[in-house]
Amino acid sequence: MKYLILFALLAVAYCDLTCDQAPHIICSNEKLAKMCNAVDRCPNLSKPSRRPIQDAGPVNFTLYYESLCPDCKRFMREQLWPTFLSIGNIMNISIVPYGNAKEEQVGNTWTFTCQHGPDECWGNLLHTCAIHLYPFQTYFPFVACMLLDDGPVRDAATKCSQQFGMNYQTLSICINSTAANNWEHEFAVQTYALNPTLQYVPWVTIGGVHTEDMEQKAEADLRGLICSYYQGPNKPPACGMAMKIKV
Repeated sequence: MKYLILFALLAVAYCDLTCDQAPHIICSNEKLAKMCNAVDRCPNLSKPSRRPIQDAGPVNFTLYYESLCPDCKRFMREQLWPTFLSIGNIMNISIVPYGNAKEEQVGNTWTFTCQHGPDECWGNLLHTCAIHLYPFQTYFPFVACMLLDDGPVRDAATKCSQQFGMNYQTLSICINSTAANNWEHEFAVQTYALNPTLQYVPWVTIGGVHTEDMEQKAEADLRGLICSYYQGPNKPPACGMAMKIKV
């Protein structure tokens, strides 16, 4: 019995001495971190939650897309645009027109190759210029208008810019500018930095987080998904009409 008590005391003493080491030493060994109950304090060992941290403010929603992508057009038509119209007041919407494009630096400029050809690169750059030159309440309906239009992209741009009071000539000049080239490169960098890596479009994030489950729910009932994430008071009446989604 004496030996058991002595062993227990020695074990406690060893644990105290071991766990008194510097954090980087403890975190370098998973078994040691577990023994010291320190796993949650070790960034290299703890597993972050894939559910976005959502406060009581608007839900931060980002769409990564391509201007001529059929699935992106369908997502805008069936999900994002109707959701914006019904509960846009509880959303912070960002859009990134790049998707599966590729870029290559040539001198001081970037050249872009797009999944659906040169017209899509033209459309992506046009959207990029609109995003940077106009406020959200102007550029977002303009982009939605273009995605909802099944005609030639340049015809859609002319029609939609007139509809929302935008200067089409200014946008056309912007497309070939150094500023637009740099802005599109910034969208490329933002897209390449996604974790997990973008695999397809449309690709959505909420609070900077993407999961396959979230994507499937967004494509089935975006309004219900946004309502389920919103933690603020007085949810819009439209939330009561949305399909209930568990997150």
